[in-house]
Amino acid sequence: MGKLILFLAVIGLVLLPLAMAGDGLKMRINNPVNGSVVTEDHVLLDVSTNANAICMYSQGFIWRQGQGGGGGGSRYYKMSVTGKIHHLQLIEKLEETINNQVRQEYYFLDVKCVDKLSGDQARARTEFTVDFP
Repeated sequence: MGKLILFLAVIGLVLLPLAMAGDGLKMRINNPVNGSVVTEDHVLLDVSTNANAICMYSQGFIWRQGQGGGGGGSRYYKMSVTGKIHHLQLIEKLEETINNQVRQEYYFLDVKCVDKLSGDQARARTEFTVDFP
């Protein structure tokens, strides 16, 4: 009985690091690139993850003028294409932003994903301006 307990303890010590070795969910916003300029009234939000996940996004608008500013975001919405490792959502009805010495405006997209198997979560944010040609 003692050898069995020792054997199980050794197996547990060997297998425990393997179970803990996962790096967790990783994600990347491929488009729009942070700091980019969008030239149309829509943009395709393109996200990739290292595991099958469900991704949601929140869209917001920020403005700064002198010492003041404001803005805010919306609630999170499930992306229209999600569940695997590639996630897509068309963001529409964008308006041109103002960016000069007096006032700066930009949009942001917050994205959060949840690994379907482990429940691990990851978050990322991208900010962009809109300038029609």
